Amino acid sequence: MWSPLLLLLLLTLACAAWCRVGAAPCSSSLSAAAYRVQLRTAWTRESFPQHYPEWRPPAQWSPLVGRSHDSSFVLFRVGLVASAGLKLFAETGRDEGLDGTQGERGVLDAFRATAISAGAGSTTTAFFVDGNHTKVSVISRLVPSPDWFVGLDSIELCSGEHWLPSLTIEGHVLDAGTNNGLTFTAPKWATHPQGKVLPLESGLLPPGASFHYPHIEKLPPIASFHFTKVREYRVVDDQRSEVMPDQQLDGLQPAVKQSANKSVNSSVSSVFRSLPPASPQLLLPRGDKDAIVNSIVDKYRRRDGRKLAQRPAATKPRRPPRDCRVSHWAAWGPCSKTCGIGETRRVRQVVKPARRGGNPCPLLHQSKWCAAEPCAAFFRWSST
Repeated sequence: MWSPLLLLLLLTLACAAWCRVGAAPCSSSLSAAAYRVQLRTAWTRESFPQHYPEWRPPAQWSPLVGRSHDSSFVLFRVGLVASAGLKLFAETGRDEGLDGTQGERGVLDAFRATAISAGAGSTTTAFFVDGNHTKVSVISRLVPSPDWFVGLDSIELCSGEHWLPSLTIEGHVLDAGTNNGLTFTAPKWATHPQGKVLPLESGLLPPGASFHYPHIEKLPPIASFHFTKVREYRVVDDQRSEVMPDQQLDGLQPAVKQSANKSVNSSVSSVFRSLPPASPQLLLPRGDKDAIVNSIVDKYRRRDGRKLAQRPAATKPRRPPRDCRVSHWAAWGPCSKTCGIGETRRVRQVVKPARRGGNPCPLLHQSKWCAAEPCAAFFRWSST
């Protein structure tokens, strides 16, 4: 029978052995992770019926653009004036001017997801974080709009000592403060001086604005951002290079350690291993953390590229043509003359315009002669 003292001693020894080879906390420079972000949009006529854009162009979203970074980098911030790159993105959807080139100015990874071609839909991409770059910022523009977008600023993915397994955050409409337009299709009218990035609040908008809904206190979320940790990388510093997959999160199996019987000097070997443990061991120059992270990023993207190449290209079904639809004729109007021969007209309205090569709209106006009472003679000609 095991005595309590012996059990406590064994437990202490086991804990000490695990801590000796345990994984570095996410805030350590010896830790990195790959995340997947999904933007789900809910811009529908049911939720936002006022001025809902249906054509030229219909409601849709720009590509999702993001940066993983440290505390020194700011992609956008509510209450601050938008940068020139954010102004260009908020007004046009072009992202080439945005701050934060990969590997510079506090940015670890610059990433991009495909555009969403409808008001409601989703788009997904992956990105990397490490112990020195634990935050993520993302933006996507509403199309059409003057300068409106949704985004998250400096979301922290490292909680305590662990990378967050998942995170969901609602997205509300933000005004970049660069354009005075109040409706989705308003003409371009630059704001001088440029305003600050602020949330669009229905109660502060004038009547006629596309997001003016006076019957509600706060606009419902128009999108949501979903972050999921898909892989975690850890460096184990020891006289033996050891590889340990993630055992602390998501209920994974106990750590499987692999020893690389290599002698080392005063410095230690740095070995990263991705999950699952089936991938081959990756050996990189000792002490060169940047080389390790860059190698992981390249390998991950090459693998995803192969998967995309093997996947058959999705063919979007072509929508059939839509003929123009018009209302019934209105009643004939009054005669243009109160006496003699005049003209009367009737009209009908366009219900839905033709699209995708459909039949054009028929005649919308008709007129015909109308006869009233004979006009009285005001002059009499003499016979002489």
